[in-house]
Amino acid sequence: MEQLTAEFGGAGQIGVGVGPVLEKFTDVSRIVILRGGGLGDLIFAIPAMAALKVAYPGSTITLLGTPIHKALLEAVKSPVDEVVVLPFAEGVRPGQEEAAELDRFFADMRGRTFDLAVQLHGGGRYSNPFLLRLGARHTVGTRTADAASLERTVPYLYYQHEPLRALEVAGFAGAFPVDLEARLAPAGGEPHTKPSTAPPASRWW
Repeated sequence: MEQLTAEFGGAGQIGVGVGPVLEKFTDVSRIVILRGGGLGDLIFAIPAMAALKVAYPGSTITLLGTPIHKALLEAVKSPVDEVVVLPFAEGVRPGQEEAAELDRFFADMRGRTFDLAVQLHGGGRYSNPFLLRLGARHTVGTRTADAASLERTVPYLYYQHEPLRALEVAGFAGAFPVDLEARLAPAGGEPHTKPSTAPPASRWW
């Protein structure tokens, strides 16, 4: 595992979760996560978001997602504080790109001065350059051989359990797993799923 940590800014490994868990970043209060796609893609990413929320208490999590993600997360309690709908961009959100819209989007995102940007959207060929344009202080995500490198990157394996892959990325950001499945509660209510066995500090509803 030392080879996994050495090339990523010299971060030390502090433990093992789904994979190596590296040292946390310092002074992180604003986290942005890139995860487009459908509802299944969102649900697969929820455990990683929960882990990040616990690892960085008091932080806010902004999800760059799709309209259906926004509709769902506005109706439930979750680790996500805000959903910003992605503009159309190749490999990130299918649709007709508009350069001016993309420029406005990235200018807005850079103005938010995110501390940590996390890529949970595929192997990174399109999503890593997209993530880098957000201007965050730190970047973490998956990467195929043809993708741009981030500050800390997890090798992308196509045939891998999606929630566990996302948790592996969260581990590279310093977050230990707190759950292995998504748990969402209706706004103002209790979760329909069975209660989590995780420690109380890991609960986000």
